[in-house]
Amino acid sequence: MALRILNVGNYHQKHYGVLKTRNTVKFHNGLIRLGHNVMPFSDRDVAKTERHLFRSGRAMANKRLLETCEAFDPDLILIGHADTIDNKTLLEVRRQKPSLRIAFWCLDALFVDANRKRLLQNAEVADALFITSGGEALRQFKPRGGGPVCFTPPCCDRSLEPLTNFQTPSLAFDALFCGVGEPSDPRVGLMERAREALPQARIEIRGILGAQAAWGLPYERLLAQSKALLNLNRHEGEELYSSDRIAQGFGNGLAVILSRAGGLQRLIGEENAFFFDGEDELHAAIQKIARDDAWREVARRGWETYTQRFSSEAITAYIIKRTLEGGPDDLYFDGSGH
Repeated sequence: MALRILNVGNYHQKHYGVLKTRNTVKFHNGLIRLGHNVMPFSDRDVAKTERHLFRSGRAMANKRLLETCEAFDPDLILIGHADTIDNKTLLEVRRQKPSLRIAFWCLDALFVDANRKRLLQNAEVADALFITSGGEALRQFKPRGGGPVCFTPPCCDRSLEPLTNFQTPSLAFDALFCGVGEPSDPRVGLMERAREALPQARIEIRGILGAQAAWGLPYERLLAQSKALLNLNRHEGEELYSSDRIAQGFGNGLAVILSRAGGLQRLIGEENAFFFDGEDELHAAIQKIARDDAWREVARRGWETYTQRFSSEAITAYIIKRTLEGGPDDLYFDGSGH
């Protein structure tokens, strides 16, 4: 059944083509491919546009959301990281249409206080909540109405991750790391030592160690030139957590290098990526990728697994099903259907 879905989140219109995160757009694409009628609402862009000396952009974004709901009459509101939208606004929309369902998603880590605070607020009005961290920690965000809280990995999208690097004959870099970190960020030392230990490996680093960060098209071009993507988090060990960097790696057919500390090997399979426990194993993985073509088969398997289980269509279909049907929490969703 085709639904009328209001997709509320950051469409990055104010950046004019430079996308730093794409999850809102990925969900939009997935919902459209599933045959739903999707209305975009870019809350931050609306707030920016409506801001005036005598009026608040936040207040106007909430007013415009109410007007949009009245005009569009959604069956479902899917909302993520929309900090300008107040709970009272969503409660008013639900009062006007009791059958409306509201699903929230969060792409960022639970070790960030602001994310935990946002999720607790979301839980007050959500029918279902979807988080890119897994395990028992999710229970604290159980929707107050009794709906499910679920783990969902960052999704990939075939129009935004169109590459298959495992098929590309010649690539400029053996491993790529892109991120933004302060000098105290553990990834800074980790990458500095890797570069020192592996002088023959072509390791491209952006966003730390004095290198400019890469977003948008420059980042896409770096991905297109790389054998492997270093999927390193500021804090390793949060259960099943990864930033959306993981979807950019697997979705584009790169070999993905990531820590075992978060248990993602249970989700992806040891044979479908290069997992490491310590720096020696990390260095060995980069060296192996630099020296021979065995990485291509690992990357191909990882690409097949991730794009089948965690595409934008698969994840949005799961979100709709769990939001409409309810049921138990799913703290370890793996997309396999088991």
